[in-house]
Amino acid sequence: MKGSDAPIFTVLRAFQEIGVKLKGDIIFESVIEEETGGAGSLACALRGYKADAAIISEPGNFTICPAQQGSTWYRITIQGKAAHGGMRYLGESAIEKTPQIIKAIRSLETHINEKYYTNLYEGNPIPFCINIGKINGGNWPSGVPDKVTIEGRMGVPPNLTLQEAWKLFEEWIKKALKEDSWLKSNLPSVEWFGAYWGSAQIDINHQIVDITRHCYEMVLNKEPVIAGTPWGTDAAMLTKYSDTPALVFGPGATAHDADEYVSINNLMKYSKILALVILNWCGFQK
Repeated sequence: MKGSDAPIFTVLRAFQEIGVKLKGDIIFESVIEEETGGAGSLACALRGYKADAAIISEPGNFTICPAQQGSTWYRITIQGKAAHGGMRYLGESAIEKTPQIIKAIRSLETHINEKYYTNLYEGNPIPFCINIGKINGGNWPSGVPDKVTIEGRMGVPPNLTLQEAWKLFEEWIKKALKEDSWLKSNLPSVEWFGAYWGSAQIDINHQIVDITRHCYEMVLNKEPVIAGTPWGTDAAMLTKYSDTPALVFGPGATAHDADEYVSINNLMKYSKILALVILNWCGFQK
């Protein structure tokens, strides 16, 4: 994201140095805490900052994204019954119940991707992933484990709120376990914790989308990809809480890897596109 900030500063400074007089105002927000939900952008929204449109410069390989999925972290706790391993028939192994939970999660993922699929996610094999990132259970080899926790990330389609996604997840898990007498009487608990990215979508024909597409074509001499993001960004905070239609569009990058970087070549291309977008969106005095 610091790589994406550099072209923004560069363009605004260049405008000042050569005396470009825009007909509209530009607000640059460089905020904290995007990685767990976007409290920085929410704070700006609650303070009254708003605009006719916004571009989130999240590095996304120059894909123009009028839609972004949300995501949220879940924790499922499965209760078993402890017993000595030599008499395991006296207990109920929470570990042995875990595959049923995983099966329910996978069937929910299939359901969501079939019901909420849009053309903006064409070519993406699983647009809205439900990841299982962590499993913990058991204390020692000779004990029947009485608790297992599963933690993961749920992708939320652009036309679902977080609250609707939570309800769907909880009801799906509950319904899927009715055939198991133990789990039916000892329903796993579901918690939502740590990270809350809302989903958002603007009209694919919104003017900011059209202008960005046009400027992309001018600089790169090819048609851009119009799609939805596979991850959450601050776009939802701006779109929903500051009445600012937000488009996600940033340079190519290697992100969330051992060696994160944005190439200088990509930053130069992005600077040119961004400068043209601002000039075409705001207009300027000649």
